Amino acid sequence: MAENFSMLELVWRVRKGGRGRTQRNYLDFVVDGQSLHDLLESGDNIGCLGWLSLDLEKVILEQLVTERLSELGNDRYAIYICAECGDIGCGAITVQIEKTEDGFVWHNFGYENNYDECMPHLERYRQIGAFYFKEVEYLNALTARPVLGR
Repeated sequence: MAENFSMLELVWRVRKGGRGRTQRNYLDFVVDGQSLHDLLESGDNIGCLGWLSLDLEKVILEQLVTERLSELGNDRYAIYICAECGDIGCGAITVQIEKTEDGFVWHNFGYENNYDECMPHLERYRQIGAFYFKEVEYLNALTARPVLGR
């Protein structure tokens, strides 16, 4: 498998509020010290963890470890979603997640929604990834969250 594993962290960020915008504290995915929100130029989409209901976050965590099928019905998972409603129908940055012998791989980042039949828009993100994560470190990063009041 991969010789060079990446390190995943969750880091609190704030999406500032204002006219027609809800302020949100959310968890950003940081890989090897680089914010994926910034790297992917996620715009108004924010991380899928840290601000939704606990029940929804449980579902998302099950998806991120490939224990539950994606909302898209395949192996692509929404990691940056609409900051107002969290609905993938508004458009989301997605990633293909694969479980391997020794961990997880994130690759083929794209932008898509849950109603267009066409393939996700991948070209914009072609140069990003793949990221290989050791299983134990990946699971720890997703479950051991930094502290911040909701």
